[in-house]
Amino acid sequence: TSLFDNIDYFSKCVPANLPITMEKFHQSDGYILYQLQWSGGLKNISLYGVHDRAVVFIDRQRIGTFDRRSQLNGSVIVPPNFKSRFSQYPNSYTVSVFVENLGRVNHGSYMGIDFKGITM
Repeated sequence: TSLFDNIDYFSKCVPANLPITMEKFHQSDGYILYQLQWSGGLKNISLYGVHDRAVVFIDRQRIGTFDRRSQLNGSVIVPPNFKSRFSQYPNSYTVSVFVENLGRVNHGSYMGIDFKGITM
């Protein structure tokens, strides 16, 4: 069984115009799922401010991973032969970003400001 098949059993949707950090939900560890409905062409996904690790899905299909510890915190190229198995409409997608909190920074300048999720 997939994450997407079970998400309604253990969470609720909170509509927002911008990403909300885990701290705003009083969540100090674990995971957070961001979703966006997208219409139009889709060639790459650029994402900055991921804390700490994110797996990107388009219509439930894994496309790539972002990690704040590497240079991959930036863009994921959508495969040119990508075909949605779920979308009923051409050029209409659900982009999902599943972010994992890998712990807190406990030294240096990030101490106390190491927010989790997509921090923008």
